[in-house]
Amino acid sequence: MNSHMADQVQETVFGISVSKIALTRFELYEELNIDQGEKLDFNVDFYVQIFFNSTKNFVKFELRTEFKLKSEPNITFLKARVSTTYMVEELKTYIELKDGRELMSLPDPLMLSLLSMSTSHARAKLSVHTANSKFSNCYLPIVDSKKLLKQLKDKEQKTSKSES
Repeated sequence: MNSHMADQVQETVFGISVSKIALTRFELYEELNIDQGEKLDFNVDFYVQIFFNSTKNFVKFELRTEFKLKSEPNITFLKARVSTTYMVEELKTYIELKDGRELMSLPDPLMLSLLSMSTSHARAKLSVHTANSKFSNCYLPIVDSKKLLKQLKDKEQKTSKSES
């Protein structure tokens, strides 16, 4: 028996492709009184919305980010919205009709992959657009896709409970 056989993981293959990545909103608070390269102490809030069209087989993940100063949380110095649109083969197999509305239920491994790619795309767009600004020294946080997925599921459960 090959010693590497035990290390193999069964993978599920999903037919997906990235069809579009777009920066749909970008705002910098240039009036903030800081010097180029000055280190800022800030928090980043992430928000995710998912849109889909089962007849066209696309799913769009829209990530909104807001960078806020820790010392003055009411000051948002950077806002961005980045969307990544994916084509998903046989998307209709993950759609169910409930109370006249289409609901999408993608498998967790696929959702995690799409969320991870979407956050990477958002990080890339933010790096490019802050590169020559006074905010170029701001780190771009690593996002835990499992936490984002949990937030999405919790939000979905609250929404379905409030609708029943």
